[in-house]
Amino acid sequence: MIRVIYSGTRNLYPAMRGAVLSLLEHNPDAKVWFFIEDDRLPYETPENIEFVNCSKQTVFGADCVNAKTSYTYLSMLRGAYPMLFNGKDNGCGIRPLPKLDKLISLDVDVIVRESLRPLWEIDMGEAYMCACEETLGSY
Repeated sequence: MIRVIYSGTRNLYPAMRGAVLSLLEHNPDAKVWFFIEDDRLPYETPENIEFVNCSKQTVFGADCVNAKTSYTYLSMLRGAYPMLFNGKDNGCGIRPLPKLDKLISLDVDVIVRESLRPLWEIDMGEAYMCACEETLGSY
């Protein structure tokens, strides 16, 4: 099963809904998480989306310079995802999330036009994180 995460602030909610609908059209078995500032989007969304309200949360300890920063904005850095999807209580106030070995993070404005299965099946070896170049246009 492909696992996908989106994160965004309230001004991005309209784009998030369109993006996930396009994803699920071509990947109907995908498991999707939305890290947002509320318990749900203010729009009708498919049932297989799990919402994580991460307002006023942080993934950093009190001695870190970012300790006072809202988790919502830090989640955009995507580097925090491995810390969150470790199957344990991470102490940041967000409920424990499942342990995942792989997760696809998509920008909220990406419209998916085909299956992500080939991307999902890439062997990342020991890589902590992989990325692709963003280009203009469509494929």
